[in-house]
Amino acid sequence: MAEQVLPNDHQEIVQLKEARKVYQMGMQEVNALAGVTISFKKGSFWAIMGPSGSGKSTMMNILGCLDRLTSGHYYIEGQDVSQLDDDSLSELRLKHLGFIFQSFNLIPQLSVQRNIELPLYYLG
Repeated sequence: MAEQVLPNDHQEIVQLKEARKVYQMGMQEVNALAGVTISFKKGSFWAIMGPSGSGKSTMMNILGCLDRLTSGHYYIEGQDVSQLDDDSLSELRLKHLGFIFQSFNLIPQLSVQRNIELPLYYLG
């Protein structure tokens, strides 16, 4: 399958198009994202806010390439990443994404500086 790349004429660094994420909870389907279309321009700042259960964490997991869409498309700099395999997603996260967690996911035996340097080690 050929990789799809959209033209990036408007400096959109991230785009979701008709993004849907459905979780199966027993016999019930939960629509965590129900057709979200949004774009983020390079250099802009955004806050994702909403009540509990509104899909904020799901959207962040999708944007961070930690989870996959049920349907729709996710583009980073025009590249459709919604169809990438796990190895390609790992490479994308390593080279293009950074995560700042609220209070966990640090290696407690390492200093803050060493925790920050660790991903750079893998980049070479």
